Amino acid sequence: MDLTLIFHIFSTIGFGLALLLAFRIQKNLLGHPSRIFLSLFLLIYFLVGVSNVLKQGGVTNYFDRFEYFAEILFPPAFLFFIFPIFSLYIFSIYMKQDFEKRMEIEQSLIESEKKFRNLSEEIADGVAVIIDGKIKWVNKIFPKIFGFEYDELLDKNIDSLMQQVPLPLHENPVPQNNTADNQSETRYETTGFLKD
Repeated sequence: MDLTLIFHIFSTIGFGLALLLAFRIQKNLLGHPSRIFLSLFLLIYFLVGVSNVLKQGGVTNYFDRFEYFAEILFPPAFLFFIFPIFSLYIFSIYMKQDFEKRMEIEQSLIESEKKFRNLSEEIADGVAVIIDGKIKWVNKIFPKIFGFEYDELLDKNIDSLMQQVPLPLHENPVPQNNTADNQSETRYETTGFLKD
């Protein structure tokens, strides 16, 4: 038996086993398009190996004419197999950069919030953070002004503490320099309600 024939037999068996294993790859390890193209180029080389075994064994040269076509199909199949993996790699790099950027932004927001809280705790005026009309945070002075405890004010509607009444027209003159939208500023007089 010729050594070339033995080599072709072993390579054909190897490509056949690899082809069987390619069908068993789980979808979460390798995407569907990559599995198809991996299977395709393994099938191409399996068929080339079978053709070589038949030729070297002296059985037939008939499949030899298709060998060149199969070898021509191999590079595009291989490239289509590699492309999704390469795209996934690039996407993972992008996601890592995006995650790092988000973490940076989140850290700066935490630092800004900490600075705001420290500053608002030190001033002598009452400060409240109001979202959608509800009190979400107050400094230590704000509850004292209205006679409440800190916890009593959280999620309380701000309108239950203050009443805004537009000032009469003669006390609420239209500003001389209107904004670009021709919107004028309306001034309000605010009255706060104590707990008692």
